Amino acid sequence: MKPDRIRFGKTRWWHRLLGRGTRWEQTGLAMALLLSASLLAWLAWHLQELEQQRERLQLALDQARAPVTRPAPRPLGLVIPAEALRQMDAVTARLNVPWSDVLDVIERSATPKVALLALEPDARAGSINLTAEARSLEDLLAYAEALGQDTAVASVDLGQHDLRAQEPGQPVRMTLSISPTPFRQ
Repeated sequence: MKPDRIRFGKTRWWHRLLGRGTRWEQTGLAMALLLSASLLAWLAWHLQELEQQRERLQLALDQARAPVTRPAPRPLGLVIPAEALRQMDAVTARLNVPWSDVLDVIERSATPKVALLALEPDARAGSINLTAEARSLEDLLAYAEALGQDTAVASVDLGQHDLRAQEPGQPVRMTLSISPTPFRQ
């Protein structure tokens, strides 16, 4: 027969740790220790995962804050020769003349006595050269004066004139240079 132990008083908790408790107490204590150890292991693993995630987010934030370096733009494969550029500038200067105002002035000043033969812009001088023909020099001078009185024309300069004695009716041909007022914006 087994000897019975008589316990006088309460068993202290450290007695149970050292194996002096009942079998149920020892099993419960072992289960509690096992559960505590597994919970600590899970917490350690979870903290490690959170730390790795924080490092990834910090790296992404650093990359987002870094100055953006864009590659230098690649030059176009198109190279325009200098002569072609000069020609384009000349055409652009011709197109920058206030054509509608000038043509309105020429139309308002038209008379049946004067025939307009040529109209050519001079981009360098900023003017428009006209070649007109009439039966008399007085008709051409009156036409030039009518052009000069319009507000769209800054000045009218008389060029050369010449009498066409060999042509029928002996017309007089004159060149005029009209400087239009600049564009009104």
